[in-house]
Amino acid sequence: MERGKLWFVGAVFAALALWPLPAGSYGIDLVTKIMVYAIFALSLELLVGGAGLVCFGPAAFFGVGAYAAVLLSPAEGASISWLLPACVAAAALYALADGVDARGGLFGARIRFVGEDDRYKPEETLRLLETVARRDRPLAFVNLLGSADVAAVLKDGLLDRLAVPAIGVTPGAQNLRRPGQPLAVSRAGR
Repeated sequence: MERGKLWFVGAVFAALALWPLPAGSYGIDLVTKIMVYAIFALSLELLVGGAGLVCFGPAAFFGVGAYAAVLLSPAEGASISWLLPACVAAAALYALADGVDARGGLFGARIRFVGEDDRYKPEETLRLLETVARRDRPLAFVNLLGSADVAAVLKDGLLDRLAVPAIGVTPGAQNLRRPGQPLAVSRAGR
């Protein structure tokens, strides 16, 4: 490496090492996010640019880790000492499940995502959930959206009747986001 390039790289590392002194918490957070995205971009560069493989697999693991961080973080913040390993473990579990599914599934049952559009109409939500439960025999309903739809499902007792849990329930109304619905798993209090 040329002497000028070596000095430049050294100056960049020195600036990053000294950055926390004048930057404050916002500046530190900003540079941390930039570095995380830079590492992610370098992983894509290695696959796409170096190896010539167009693969967005790293984006899936990055997304699973980010989603786990959001779900596991309490409102007042979380310690990186347990949150980072938990997010890595979530991405690893996703990779394991994806690998098992790619090899024929668990006992021959593969993971399938079935999407249906209820047009945010509660009566259509009830009808479609019953149809999907009968037709596809799902392990779980994932990401039910809409306050009126979720309220109709809970009021009707549909999840209990079908014996299928709903994971990632996302209603807008606060009273539907609190704990107490054993088959409707959501992030309470947010």
